Amino acid sequence: MKYSTKEIADMSGLTVRTLHYYDEIDLLKPKRSLNNYRIYDSDDVVILQRVLFYKGLGFSLDRIKTILSSSNLSFYDELQTHIDNLLIEKSKIDNTIKMIKRVQKEDENMNDNERLEIFKQNKIENNEKNYGNELRQKYGDDFIDSYNQSFANLSNNNIDDYNNIGRKIIDLLINSVKNNDKSHDKDIFNLHQNWLKLINKNYSKEYHIYMAKMYLNDDRFTNYYDSRAGKGAAKRLSSIIMEYLK
Repeated sequence: MKYSTKEIADMSGLTVRTLHYYDEIDLLKPKRSLNNYRIYDSDDVVILQRVLFYKGLGFSLDRIKTILSSSNLSFYDELQTHIDNLLIEKSKIDNTIKMIKRVQKEDENMNDNERLEIFKQNKIENNEKNYGNELRQKYGDDFIDSYNQSFANLSNNNIDDYNNIGRKIIDLLINSVKNNDKSHDKDIFNLHQNWLKLINKNYSKEYHIYMAKMYLNDDRFTNYYDSRAGKGAAKRLSSIIMEYLK
């Protein structure tokens, strides 16, 4: 089927000007007729469907362009990836609701330390739910129990450092993936190593290597980084870690 710009605008709910803009930025480039009119076909409709889908998820046009140009997945595989991401977010929301209800119930009787401790405990419970079985099978209960205890004993400043390091890693990965920039690989590795050491007094090279492999072999880890720093971010992070731990 062939469609004019006006027909595509009517079908999609977009304005003609928006479609022209998508053409100008090479997001959706239809063919041209002999009179230089834009002519859309069914392939263009599929691309526009994906653009609208990602816009609905709140993605910027630049990020959508990157996804469309770099992804080697089918659209249905991409949908499944986003379903997985949404399930992870749902789990986080469920845990947050649980935490809020506990605060509502117990807040009046909490001392200052307990008011903050509840947030750390929520993080521990969330990690146990999502990754506990695999890590316990790999490292044993004593190792994971020690990890949980180390996290529970973190000061508020330590927690701020933990969160800030995590954000810095994502920021550097975004640039690394988008621009294939390797100039900050050492920084990414050091940040990630410090991040693990901060919350695990039993840090080891073996444990770091295992985490790097998990980023590739476990969809939950892969989706976490890819959804925040771009497709391929988990693979990039894993390769950086393995390179510096040789």
